[in-house]
Amino acid sequence: MERRLGSLAAAIGALWIVLGAATTVTFAQDGMGSGSRADVLPPPALNPAPPGGLTPKDVPLEKIEIVRPPQGAPNVVIVLLDDVGFGAAGTFGGPIPTPELDRLAKQGLRYNRFHTTSICSPTRAALLTGRNPHAVGMGNVMNVAAAYPGYDGVIPKSAATIAEVLRQHGYSTSAWGKWHLTPDWETSAAGPFDHWPTGMGFEKFYGFLAGETDQFEPTIYDGTTYVGRPKKTGYHLTEDLAEQAITWMRLQRTIAPDKPFFVYFAPGATHAPLQAPRQWIERFKGQFDQGWDKVREETFARQQRLGVIPTNAQLTPRPKELPGWDSLSADEKKVAARLMETYAGFLAHTDAQVGRLTAALEQMGAFDNTLFFFIVGDNGASGEGGLLGSFNGYLGSLQGFREETAATLRHLDEVGGPSSYPHYPAGWAWAMDTPFQWTKQIASHFGGTRNPLVVSWPRRLRDKGGLRPQFAHVNDVMPTILEAAGIAAPAVVNGVQQQRMDGVSLLYSFNDSAAKDRHRTQYFEVLGNRAIYHDGWIASAFRGRAPWAGMVRNPKPYADDVWELYHVDEDYSQARDLAKDNPQKLRDMQDLFWAEFAKNNGLPLHDDGSPEGFPRLHPPGRTAFTYDSRAVRLAEVLAPDVKNRSHVITAEIEVPAAGAEGVLVAEGGRSAGWSLYVNHEGKPAYTYNLFAIARPTVVGKDTLPTGIAKVRLDFVYDGGGMGKGATAKLSVNGTPQGEVRVDRTVPVFFGIDETFDVGTDTGSPVGDYPVDYAFTGPLRQVTVELK
Repeated sequence: MERRLGSLAAAIGALWIVLGAATTVTFAQDGMGSGSRADVLPPPALNPAPPGGLTPKDVPLEKIEIVRPPQGAPNVVIVLLDDVGFGAAGTFGGPIPTPELDRLAKQGLRYNRFHTTSICSPTRAALLTGRNPHAVGMGNVMNVAAAYPGYDGVIPKSAATIAEVLRQHGYSTSAWGKWHLTPDWETSAAGPFDHWPTGMGFEKFYGFLAGETDQFEPTIYDGTTYVGRPKKTGYHLTEDLAEQAITWMRLQRTIAPDKPFFVYFAPGATHAPLQAPRQWIERFKGQFDQGWDKVREETFARQQRLGVIPTNAQLTPRPKELPGWDSLSADEKKVAARLMETYAGFLAHTDAQVGRLTAALEQMGAFDNTLFFFIVGDNGASGEGGLLGSFNGYLGSLQGFREETAATLRHLDEVGGPSSYPHYPAGWAWAMDTPFQWTKQIASHFGGTRNPLVVSWPRRLRDKGGLRPQFAHVNDVMPTILEAAGIAAPAVVNGVQQQRMDGVSLLYSFNDSAAKDRHRTQYFEVLGNRAIYHDGWIASAFRGRAPWAGMVRNPKPYADDVWELYHVDEDYSQARDLAKDNPQKLRDMQDLFWAEFAKNNGLPLHDDGSPEGFPRLHPPGRTAFTYDSRAVRLAEVLAPDVKNRSHVITAEIEVPAAGAEGVLVAEGGRSAGWSLYVNHEGKPAYTYNLFAIARPTVVGKDTLPTGIAKVRLDFVYDGGGMGKGATAKLSVNGTPQGEVRVDRTVPVFFGIDETFDVGTDTGSPVGDYPVDYAFTGPLRQVTVELK
C-alpha cells in the first residue's frame, strides 16, 4: 500500500510542477498580489493543457485500505490483579468471596498450574511481550534496575508488545491502571515517551506509572499528561478505572462496531497501600480473628473440596522466620486482624469492579466473542508489610523503621481509609499463598510464582467450568492471543527484527483437559531466588533473605545457596525435598538453569535490593538546582537527592496584600516526605514526615510580610551514616523564624509513586493541609543547594 500511495504522490507532484512552470505569479512590494486573482492564476479557460495531455483524469484513483484483523478475531481483555496469592480468592478456596471470578470460572476455565515471575515489573514485561523477563531487560522491579543486560529495565524494540502487534492488525488498544515498565529517568514531562504505554502500542492510557499509588489520591496520567484524579466525593481509583474503561469500550463499539478492541486492565489492587471503601472493609469484621495459622488450614480444606488442588497435595509448614498467631499479644492480634479485614475488603471490592467490566461487555453484546483472561495476581501475596503490619509505615519497615502497635491501635478505625497507608503482616501473606511455601519475591517457590488464572471465551470454550492442570507461564498469554486472533507472530515490527518468543500458546488446552504440556521448561529468578522447571520437576534455591527483612544486602556467596529438588507432577505444593535422594537429577537441573539463564541475558546473577542498587541520574557533583512553579510530578530519582546530607531550600515569593498560603515545594506524600509551605495563617512552615512515625514541624513566628520574601530552610544533617538526625532551621529574609529537631530521617526513598513538586503538592499530602495545596501567590523560583 505504501508503494501505491507513493506512486500517486509522485504523479500529483509531477502535475503541480508542470502547472507551476506554466503559470506566472507577480507580487507588489507590500507582498500582496499586484492585481486581481486573475493576475495570479489565469481563468480556467486560459490555462494551457499540460504537456502530454496529463490531466487529473489520467491519474488512477486508488482505494486507501484500512487494516482489518482476521475475520472473527475476538476482543481481548486482560485483567491483572496485584499481590494476590493463590489462596486468597474464594474461587480457588480462599477466604475472600470473589463472585465475579466465580462466574467467569463457571463459564470458562480455571488453570491451577499457572505461573508468574514472583514480582511486579518482570511479570508485566513477560505478559505483554511473550518473552522471559531477563530477555527483555526486566529481571527485577523498575525501582532497582541495574546496569546489566538482564536488569536494566529497558524493554528493547526487538520485543514488541501484544498491544503493538494487535494495533498493527486493526485492533483498538487501551491500558488502564498500573504500568510499572517505564524507567524512572523517563517518567517526567521531558520524556522520552518510548516506554510509556502510548509508546508501546496502547492508543489509550489512563493510570499510573509506578509500582503503587494511593487509592484515594492517585497520580493519574491520561496518555503522557498528568491529570490527577477527578474531583468527586467518595472517590476510589479502582472504581474510576472501571468507569473509564467501560466508557472507552462503549465508544469503540459505537464508532467502529466491527473493530475488535484490546483492554489491559491492571488496577494496582491489591498492592499496598491497602485502601478500600469503608463499607467493603466492614463486611469482613471479625472474620479473621482466628489468625493466619487457622485460616491457612481452612483454606487448604476448601481447596481440596473444590478440587483446585490434587487430593494428594500437602499443606506446607510455616517457615521458622514467621511467628505463630498464638505468639502475638492481644493488641498485636487485634491490629493484625483489622489489617486482614482491610485486605479482604480491598480484594472483594476489586472483584466487583471487574464485574462491572463484564456486565458492560454483555450489555454491548460483545462478551460472547471476548477472550477474557483474569490473572489473579502478578505474583504471590506480599510479605513486605513486616511481621506485624502497619497503619502507615510499611515503606518505612522496608528501610528499618518499625511502627509501634500502640500507635496503630490509636488509628484502628482509620485503617484502609484516606488517612492511612497500610499493609498487613507477613503471616497473612503466607496464609494467602496456601498451600505453598513463601510469598512474593521468592521466585524459587510457588508461594511467589503460582497464581490462579481464569479464561473465558463463550464462543469457543466448550468445557464450561473446566479445570486445566497444564503447566503454564505468564509469557504464554501473548502467543495465546495471537493464535486466537489468527495473527502470526511478526518477524519484524517497525523495521526491527524481533527476538524469539518464549511463551507457548495455551489454545491447545482450551478444549482438551488431558492435553500433554507444551510449556516444558521455565526458569525463574528474582533477587537471587531462583528455580528451573522441566518436565514435571523443579529445582529451587532460596537466597535466605525473607521479604520482610527490609533492604539489606545479602553477603552470602551464591555457591552457598542450598538447592532443593521437587517432583511437582506428584508433589503439587513443593512439600517433599528429594535433593538428597536424587543428587544427579538435581545436578542436571542446576546445569539446565544456568544454560537457560545465560540464554535469557540473566548473567551476571544480580540480587541487589540494597540502597546501592538504586540509580542516581544527576551528573556527579551537581549540587545546585533551580525550579519554577511548572516543575511538578518529578520522580524521586529526578529530584535533588536531599537524603543523608545537609541542604538548603530557598523559595522566592511575592505575598499579595491579601496574604497567601499553600505549598512552595514538597517531596513525597502520606507515606513519607517533606514540605516547605505557607500555612492558612500566612506563616511559613516546614514539616518532615518520617513514615508517620514522627512528623516534626516548625511554624514561623511571624506572618509573612506583603511583598517580596525569601523563605529559607536550612537542613543541618548530623552525619555519621544513613538515616541519622538533623535540625531544620526556618528563616524569612534572613530573620530566624524557628527550628525543629528531626531525630531520624529517611535513608533510601520517601515513596514509590509520590513526587517532587514546586508550587503545590500533588498526590497525597505530606503535611496536615488540603490535597493539592497550591500556593496562592506568585512564586518566582525555588532553589535547592546540596551541601
